[in-house]
Amino acid sequence: DVYKRQSVTIPQRAGATVVCTITNEPLVAAVTVRKSVQDIAGQNPAPGRGWTLGASTTATTGTAVTTPSTATQVTPASGEVSWRIAFDALTSRANVAVSETMQTGWDFVGGTCTVTPLTGATRTVTVSGATGGGVTGVAPGDSVVCTLTNKPSSATLTLQKVVDNTYGGSSVVSDWTLIARGPQTLTGKTGAAAVTNAVVPPGTYELSESTGPAGYVGSGWVCTGATATGTSVAVAANANVVCTITNASAAGAVTWSKTSKLTGGLLGGSEWT
Repeated sequence: DVYKRQSVTIPQRAGATVVCTITNEPLVAAVTVRKSVQDIAGQNPAPGRGWTLGASTTATTGTAVTTPSTATQVTPASGEVSWRIAFDALTSRANVAVSETMQTGWDFVGGTCTVTPLTGATRTVTVSGATGGGVTGVAPGDSVVCTLTNKPSSATLTLQKVVDNTYGGSSVVSDWTLIARGPQTLTGKTGAAAVTNAVVPPGTYELSESTGPAGYVGSGWVCTGATATGTSVAVAANANVVCTITNASAAGAVTWSKTSKLTGGLLGGSEWT
């Protein structure tokens, strides 16, 4: 049992009456689940509002009553919801399963729960997925604080140029600027960070390039990690897409003809080396 001692001073006067009242309540465990959301690059965490988080309690020794009784709550602007677990005895224990309801367009990054008892060492439990992670052996007086982190679904997109100078060209890849327009716009030259493994939202992107040196013919776009349809590529969540366009120096053409010095006309039917 846990005892608390208080002192009381008896008035030094005749007829004084002193009434002492002791009130007891069950020793509880406090469970807080927080939602943290990052930006698409996995940076700048902030509280997540409007997420459904869960904390389901199962008594393993004695009884454990959870308040509120609902297993899930929706996060307010603070990004956190909480429960109280009332035990029937100091020896009672419970397991708490923490979870979240995934939202479309988001990925689960990770989660941890920190358990701080009244006495003893703090322990950390890893939550490996949105469907939940169990915190075992929760005791009266424990503080359980869990943080679940999510970020918007993303992919990586790389644009690159190949130059074929077979027919006498002298241009280099930096002579062209590559562009992708979609949920996010990318612009840059081959090898630039802006168009190399750029973190982008999933969606459809239109691919193009700036006008380059004269005398070059562009191929169609070829993509790995996704299929290009003409100048359009559909980038799926968590995909690693690389799109390449080749510009080749155009071949020249030579035509010979034999004419009559007298008339200037073609000498049809004749053969010349």
